[in-house]
Amino acid sequence: MSERVSLREFARRLDHNPGYIHKLKARGVLLFGDDGKIDVEEGMSAIERARDPNKDYMRDVNAAQRAQHRQAPAEQFATSSSNSTLYKAKAAREVIEAKLAELKYKERTQELVDAFEVEQTQFAMARQVRDRLSAIPDRVAAIVAAESDVAKVREILGEEIRRALTEIAEQPAESIN
Repeated sequence: MSERVSLREFARRLDHNPGYIHKLKARGVLLFGDDGKIDVEEGMSAIERARDPNKDYMRDVNAAQRAQHRQAPAEQFATSSSNSTLYKAKAAREVIEAKLAELKYKERTQELVDAFEVEQTQFAMARQVRDRLSAIPDRVAAIVAAESDVAKVREILGEEIRRALTEIAEQPAESIN
């Protein structure tokens, strides 16, 4: 009698997936003891007896895939450099397309606005503030000239400045340009 091992250890020694060994156990090909272990030699001979010769091709394919899976990642990429370059280019394109789609979405939901439009609007608002404040001296010069009380002059000027700024603030945004 040879060594007895667990299902996972048996799968590891045969270089198989533990799921495959479990499947063979469920089908009755492999017999595990009450302790959950199997005799290695008996298990290997049971697998050989249950082997279907028509599936030898897939056994070779699976063995090649397992060998490739064990290669270092750098070696895997070295064997297919043109494919990896293509995949990297496709991935980069996908990232760019996703970012563009996000920008379009934010623009539609008005989270983002056109910088040129913002500049034009700010320029128009600054021009209106300048024009309204520049008109104050023409409107109040005669009134201020007649006043000798400094407090009254300050009150008149303050009121005119507040009125000009309130008019600008209450103006609809569409009419700024």
